[in-house]
Amino acid sequence: MVKFFSLSRILVSGAGIFLTFWFYESDQGSLAFLILSATTVIYSGLTGFITHVIYAKEDARRLGWEAGNKSFQYEVGFANLAFALAALVTLGVGMSNEAILIVIIGYALYLMQASILHFINYLTHRRETGYLVRSVLLPLVLEIMMLGFCLSGTGII
Repeated sequence: MVKFFSLSRILVSGAGIFLTFWFYESDQGSLAFLILSATTVIYSGLTGFITHVIYAKEDARRLGWEAGNKSFQYEVGFANLAFALAALVTLGVGMSNEAILIVIIGYALYLMQASILHFINYLTHRRETGYLVRSVLLPLVLEIMMLGFCLSGTGII
């Protein structure tokens, strides 16, 4: 089940990025940010919570971590849930695009730090190409695109 959620997270986020590109330059820019938030933060955050908390042992094995103490898994899962809920609130109460983008920026930075951790793990323990692509490169590309849209949408770049 964890592999399904992990793969779906990449696919849904990728589709969200594609649709964000599609709508970003149109007169429906707000729709682009809603899609970006729903796919890259809400869906990813909820599935991250599910895999890290509900399927903690299976997820630890998938990542090559020890499955004994689940505290770290729970901490990561609840951080994912917190960002998903923050995104739901910003969308649910009709906050400004800037508020939505700030939540996305926070989540993208959080995920980038996880990608760096996975890269260090790749360099020191898991010298597997599949792990590098799945846990470092694909997520990093999505995170950079998330940040790019947000920084552009807030006028920073």
